[in-house]
Amino acid sequence: METKAPNIIVFCTDEHRWDHLGCNGNTVVQTPNIDRIAAGGVTFTNAHCSHTSCMPSRAAMFSGLTIQAMGLHGCNPSIPPDIPTMPQVLVDGGYRTHSAGKLHISSWGQDRFTANRDAADPSQYPERHANWNQGLISESPDNYFGLQTVDMVTGHVNYANADYKVWLEKHHPGAFEKLAASLRNPKPVEIEPELHYNHWIADRSIDFIKRQTKRKMNAPYFLWCSFPDPHEPFAAVRKWSEVYRHVEDMELPEHYCETSPHNRSKTFDDLDQQTEGYDLDHIKRALRETYGMISHVDEQVGRVMEAVEASGQADNTVIIFTADHGEQHGEHNLLYKGLYPYQGHTRVPFILNVPWADPNHRGQQVDTPISSGLDLMPTVLDLAGVPQPGAGTTGLDADARTLPGESLAAVALSGTQPQRRNAMVELSAQTSGPGEWVQMRKLVTEDYRLIVYYPTQEVLLFDVHNDPYEQVNIADRPESKAIIADLMAQMLNEVSRTERCLPSPRTRRHV
Repeated sequence: METKAPNIIVFCTDEHRWDHLGCNGNTVVQTPNIDRIAAGGVTFTNAHCSHTSCMPSRAAMFSGLTIQAMGLHGCNPSIPPDIPTMPQVLVDGGYRTHSAGKLHISSWGQDRFTANRDAADPSQYPERHANWNQGLISESPDNYFGLQTVDMVTGHVNYANADYKVWLEKHHPGAFEKLAASLRNPKPVEIEPELHYNHWIADRSIDFIKRQTKRKMNAPYFLWCSFPDPHEPFAAVRKWSEVYRHVEDMELPEHYCETSPHNRSKTFDDLDQQTEGYDLDHIKRALRETYGMISHVDEQVGRVMEAVEASGQADNTVIIFTADHGEQHGEHNLLYKGLYPYQGHTRVPFILNVPWADPNHRGQQVDTPISSGLDLMPTVLDLAGVPQPGAGTTGLDADARTLPGESLAAVALSGTQPQRRNAMVELSAQTSGPGEWVQMRKLVTEDYRLIVYYPTQEVLLFDVHNDPYEQVNIADRPESKAIIADLMAQMLNEVSRTERCLPSPRTRRHV
């Protein structure tokens, strides 16, 4: 292993299914640059997000904790200021940190849990759209959750905002209107590809890499390069949308648009969360635009990787590619995200490329379940040689491992298997009814997927091997009782193990 601390780049996409990559078996979408990262590293084909919505999932990535452990609820929580974050721990370990693109680790809209929000200092809420739209802030703050500098994009497609929008309106008047034009979704957007936020995020990342190289600084860097795509609205730049015109003529698999009562969660109806069906043409148009959005991101990932090569630091730069959560995309006749328990929604890409790994293990695929949210931070800190927060102190934190997730460094370096062998997904959300909340826990093992809802007390059980597309809920079968009992015990263990906040709180200069 290298003796010099490595640079670390995390590429993160939004609402990106695990199987919407060439390296994960998709024969239609073109992702050559991401595929090359996978070819030189390890691909975790059974990675599941920690939470089913953007912000809490990203909060887990940045803290290594579940939202329950952080004392948060709902789908719009901000990381508490006393929770150690991955970038801040890296800074304490001698790293230079930067973010380009989407963060979404602080509330972008109204936060029902924050009192006197309108009276608060706008600089404390740089992800809130209203603060940018009203001119209360015009640039992202430094030292944001441990990120020493930030080039921020908030929102998606026609409501993109923050530093990107300020730049676009200053240097290319009128261009934002092309992006923000009313969309009859899904359809292409007419903005020039070089002015799109994907290109801007890559530019900002490349500039950061060049600055670090030019300064010949001894400090390694951590770069969070995060693209808002392919999150809906489904709208790619026309260049990439046209590449996938043929998708509208494709036959979709039988498990798309399937509405069988044998797999449909009753919780949607019981909690007044009815879901509309979508016709095949609409789903195909959405898929066409999504593939275009993904290929656009892949193109920009390639540009950033070229900058890494040009810097002469490729042999000492760890690359991670992941996403915050998935997307239904027509499976079970559902689109988007929400209360859904299915794998299209919870299963995400997770690729780990460590240049100095044993060459015999490069390009391997690992099918053992992992948690992309909880396992990211321990993996990054392990590869960086930086102790976990609170490690080495007294009491509960005396162990070197204080985070509930598992470091996957050894898997990439020497071809071992993950030890935990399961992953837990959570959801905590307010429903349409006043004061009504729904809690979901999903346990993924190599053989089964168990889902439990509260307050409906619904239980779903899917057999991974015999029913990979989750067509039949077998929870009510007599032979499933023993299986459910075992999985419930595992789930209880995971809930107990992960919902206590071990890392010692710290005080940060900025939220």
